Amino acid sequence: MASFQTLPNGFKIPSIGYGTTSAEENALDHALEIGYRHLDTAYVYQSEALIGKVLKKWIPNKIKREDIFITSKFPPRDGFDPEETIKKTLEDLQLDYVDLYLIHRASDDNENNLRIWRKLEEQVDAGRAKYIGLSNFTLEQIEYILQNARIKPVNLQVQLHLYGQRKELVEYCRKNNITVVAWSPLGSPGSKHGNGLDIIENDTVKQIAKKYNKLPSQIALRFLIQKNIVPIPKSVTPERIGQNFNVFDFVISEEDVKILEALDKNVFKTGPPRPPKKD
Repeated sequence: MASFQTLPNGFKIPSIGYGTTSAEENALDHALEIGYRHLDTAYVYQSEALIGKVLKKWIPNKIKREDIFITSKFPPRDGFDPEETIKKTLEDLQLDYVDLYLIHRASDDNENNLRIWRKLEEQVDAGRAKYIGLSNFTLEQIEYILQNARIKPVNLQVQLHLYGQRKELVEYCRKNNITVVAWSPLGSPGSKHGNGLDIIENDTVKQIAKKYNKLPSQIALRFLIQKNIVPIPKSVTPERIGQNFNVFDFVISEEDVKILEALDKNVFKTGPPRPPKKD
């Protein structure tokens, strides 16, 4: 099993997760079979009912509930209520609680973000979420939550990869006991609209991969893990699902880490999907 990122308050998150924006039943089964124990989902992805169907087969017959880590996210849009939405999420997932519940994206209004945050705190009180955090927030927006929160965020999920390493934001989170999860950790491999973010085709990454007898994708993921950042790659291809998980049997040298750090361009692909309108 993969390693974990931990915080002094007891929060513990597996060091790699499986992204489910394009979930398929067979792919989810395969991910769990090879050892993934961290599934990342959201109301917006409309995949939670499928995930629940798969989890029903696994819990408690193959694994205990406490041995799997589930993240979901609240869509901060007019017409959506955190309590109502997390109840629907739990119904679809066929679970009593999620391990981590995030605000999926920040608004420009800090007071509005705080209002939603206080609703998430209530979900912790009610036992529907063990921990709460933020997704796609800036340093300044996180700071406002930290200054006013009763329950501090334990996690920030942002787009993060070799071409966009967000060093200042990561350091800020580290100093404030906030773990960091990287969505789109491989950029946009194979995408025709990836804004030049095909990281696994980068010559430097390829050269380092050859040195370690690994794939470029494995180098990109291992780099993040060594930075104490949790990548959540997504794939529905069994071979790639396995390759993405097979990143714990080697260590990138300090010299090569510095070479990879130099690839930072501060560029990112298009942001996360917006929530659907509520009927």
